[in-house]
Amino acid sequence: MSLLLCLLIRSHVDPLFHRAGLKMDQIGFGFKGQSRNPNHKALLEERALGSSANWTDIATLETASKAALSAEISNRKIEYATLLDANGMIVVNANQNRTGELWDPAGLVTIMRNHWNLGQIKATDILPFTDFRKESPPIHRESGTGADPTPRLHPWDTGADPLIRWMVTPIVSSGKLLGILVAGDVVDGKAAIPERVVNAIGSGYAAVFLSSPGVAGPRLVTEFFKNNGLPKATVSHVEGMDGVGPWVFRFT
Repeated sequence: MSLLLCLLIRSHVDPLFHRAGLKMDQIGFGFKGQSRNPNHKALLEERALGSSANWTDIATLETASKAALSAEISNRKIEYATLLDANGMIVVNANQNRTGELWDPAGLVTIMRNHWNLGQIKATDILPFTDFRKESPPIHRESGTGADPTPRLHPWDTGADPLIRWMVTPIVSSGKLLGILVAGDVVDGKAAIPERVVNAIGSGYAAVFLSSPGVAGPRLVTEFFKNNGLPKATVSHVEGMDGVGPWVFRFT
């Protein structure tokens, strides 16, 4: 898998990538807070008792944990917020009920189980649309102001395997891994990501393209266009727009 960031602007690139990553920093802070949520810890500890567990208490704690995770996806405009036990089994998630499912997106849960002492893990991967459909998250057509135009490139629009940014956080108690939190932010169709890049300059075009082995492409994931400081509906052709060829930066 490789990603292409296409810019019709002339500026130093590194600060622009930094701006585009601010959301993941905020998600990281938020889920560090969730890792200290007493409801999550109590739920994991009670479930770990097995046949001795109080299932009335578990039901109450699950409701509280699900509410906290649902608030995360709503407030942060993300698609996944999931609590797993130390074995990688879903305890509760924000969307469709997947409790009891062993889940290891991009192999990150396995990495966390073996190296939880390293703290949070961030990664970008391609999510199978089958998993996305099973989770059935809401559509977040995210833009910087909430009113700027957004491309119709969300997975619910295209049915494509979306590009997703994962944040995996350990829940630790008494020096042991108690559970794992997984946050997932789908990139497809969210104008806010390239919009941050364009806003750093004032006007221009930025887009994210995805290139996958064995798949014709690259595929447009999301884009944003601002002309003379005014957001415009996204364009279908990049090269030659306003007579300026794109600068393309590849990163993996």
